[in-house]
Amino acid sequence: MTYSNVVSTLALFLVLAGGAAYGASHLAKNSVGTPQLKKNAVTGAKIRNGTITGRKIKLSSLGTVPNAGFAARAADADTLQGSGADSFVRGGGQILSARRDLGVGDSGVPMFTIPGLGPVTANCSMGTTHAEGGFEFTNQSGSVIDNSLIYGVSGVDGGQITPGQTTGLGGFELVGAWRWQLATRSSPSTLATLSFGFDGNATPTACAMFAQATVGTG
Repeated sequence: MTYSNVVSTLALFLVLAGGAAYGASHLAKNSVGTPQLKKNAVTGAKIRNGTITGRKIKLSSLGTVPNAGFAARAADADTLQGSGADSFVRGGGQILSARRDLGVGDSGVPMFTIPGLGPVTANCSMGTTHAEGGFEFTNQSGSVIDNSLIYGVSGVDGGQITPGQTTGLGGFELVGAWRWQLATRSSPSTLATLSFGFDGNATPTACAMFAQATVGTG
């Protein structure tokens, strides 16, 4: 091979190589599209952080985030199946409330029935100078009930209520208030804290009777 042949061959190689290099490093704008990309050519490492937004993601292709399935059942969490949080008591308990307006001579008027314990009724009678209101409770628990009572300014009392026994609160004219605690001797024990009030002063009827009970087990 002569010197001229070597030179001419080398010159041809440089021309071809230079043209290819130029073409690879100087692609025309918008000349590379989907057809030019090989399958799986763009990897996660090649994607700049923060460049893919929610509008670019096909949401139906995403699975459920672990533990997020519980959120689907929380639609009623604000109302607890229609009731506010103040309608519930810890320990599976509940709150009972009632008001009754009684005339003189009314008796045995139902207030509410305490679950696991028994019914509470109200009565109104005429005292010496003013109306006198009172309450009665009947033990239907099937167990002896221990109780403690606070009444008036500093009055206290207590004892037991046998199954089937009816016991009452009263003795105050015009106005009265009582706080009564009940607990069965069964296991688990049913417990109730009752607040009773009576007002015969400028009410629509002779006796305005109101009661509230918080009930639970323990």
